[in-house]
Amino acid sequence: MADGLLTVGDAVLFITLMQQLYAPLNYFGSYYRAIQQQLIDMENCFDLLATSASLTVRPRIPAIQPIESMCICMQRMFKKERPVGHCRALRLS
Repeated sequence: MADGLLTVGDAVLFITLMQQLYAPLNYFGSYYRAIQQQLIDMENCFDLLATSASLTVRPRIPAIQPIESMCICMQRMFKKERPVGHCRALRLS
């Protein structure tokens, strides 16, 4: 270092020092961006809650009646390469 040239050890020292300096800054930067995005999302949610609904329920439409019973039947569930399961017929009531 006496003649103004840096050695390999000086370069390694400098790079290590920069990494130790920027690691916490990088962490705080990503933390700041996450908080900023969450605040933007929260503001958008409040704007959405403030808007009124454009669709209204018409009184002439009858209410949906509950379903008494339902049957689901699936047969031969295959993909092109291999079968999805061993059961070829499944019936739920």
